[in-house]
Amino acid sequence: SALCRCAVGFGPSIEDRASNKLVIEDNDAATFASVSLKGKSTTRKFKPFNQDSYFYHILDNFRLIGVCDGHGPKGHHVSAHIAQQISALADAAQRENGSVDVEPSEWLHDVVDHTTNEIAQASHIETKRSGSTLVCSVLQFDATRDQHILYTANIGDSRAIVCCRPSASSTGQLLSPKQLNVEHSAKCATEVQRVYANGGYVDARGYVSHNATSYGINMTRSLGDDDIHYNEIVSSQPDIMEYVVQPNDVCVVHATDGIWDVMGNQEVAAIIANYAPNWKAAAVEIVRQCEERWRSYAGRVDDITITIIALDAANF
Repeated sequence: SALCRCAVGFGPSIEDRASNKLVIEDNDAATFASVSLKGKSTTRKFKPFNQDSYFYHILDNFRLIGVCDGHGPKGHHVSAHIAQQISALADAAQRENGSVDVEPSEWLHDVVDHTTNEIAQASHIETKRSGSTLVCSVLQFDATRDQHILYTANIGDSRAIVCCRPSASSTGQLLSPKQLNVEHSAKCATEVQRVYANGGYVDARGYVSHNATSYGINMTRSLGDDDIHYNEIVSSQPDIMEYVVQPNDVCVVHATDGIWDVMGNQEVAAIIANYAPNWKAAAVEIVRQCEERWRSYAGRVDDITITIIALDAANF
């Protein structure tokens, strides 16, 4: 009989957002782990709140995992609301249908649209100059193709990667990364073209804005940020990527830029390789090293959040 490896949740909680300690979540079957750390405004002084969020639904026939990176004065409220809304929609799909009852890429589009509209109507959440990124993936078996497919939605500059062995039969501690999404920032020429075509501009720091506001953000897509979503200068439309899981794929990683600004894909894969299949230990070590690099390089620490979910055939 099938072994049910269930874990459902989102966070950090209100209490954990204010905590100076690592927030760690995993499940007994060791199929996933999530680690989040509140940032520091200096090398010693913690910020009031962790503005990152994460969510996960680890079920035998449906897996959803993702992270959000809030920014602005109330960014922690925005990212928390996104994580809560997407979790609620996943719960509803699971209760009503046992899984997503439409094409997962269509479901992800619908989820983003619903969440975008819900945030706009939520008067208790300040989104004029606060917002969040979102990167999340649905892992589902496609019976017609006899393949596991990873569908990834991205808005902003968070990132998802797959870590894989050289071959399905290979052993040892070598893993290579495959990046699943293109980050939406001023480093992407097509994104910058859209910004200018819609009446915006990118300043010398790489921040996107327009002449009717003094507000700007260092990405070209986000959720919230009403002041610069005028005329789609900053867009809330997701990119949806489809990836066929291969026999040599080991895990998928979602993380905020608290990881990626100071650690490359290959470094993340190498640390995971040293600890696999102990995802919690790998995530904790990645966060520890990133915190040290932020303190050394920048004199501050960004909020840092990472999730790791197993892709090994034995864990399906």
